[in-house]
Amino acid sequence: MSNIKFTDKMLDAVSVALKPQVNLLTFEGTVRSSKTVTAVQAFFYRVIQSDGFLHLIAGRDFDTIKNNVLEADGLGLLPQFEPYCKLDKDKIGSYYVKVTVGRINKKIMLVNYSNISQWKKV
Repeated sequence: MSNIKFTDKMLDAVSVALKPQVNLLTFEGTVRSSKTVTAVQAFFYRVIQSDGFLHLIAGRDFDTIKNNVLEADGLGLLPQFEPYCKLDKDKIGSYYVKVTVGRINKKIMLVNYSNISQWKKV
């Protein structure tokens, strides 16, 4: 995992995101205000805590998902949680993020919503 120094505001946001009654959380702020780092942390822990196996990250296209969520200049899901998250590909189908933490196994599907045939399959 990255050596990220968390502020109280970031910890508060992750704490709110992990409440069971929270279904939507939005972040707003200036550039480089830790929105992505905080959202990625909250998303990862929410995936781990969920009872479901399948989860979803959707973006305009796969480059958008890769640049803004998965990599995000070294602060995305893959670098932050490198030992637990790995990009993988089904034999038939698309790429996904395989999440393994101890006995917990999850799959985060990656879908681009600019291609209607992609998200209609989901």
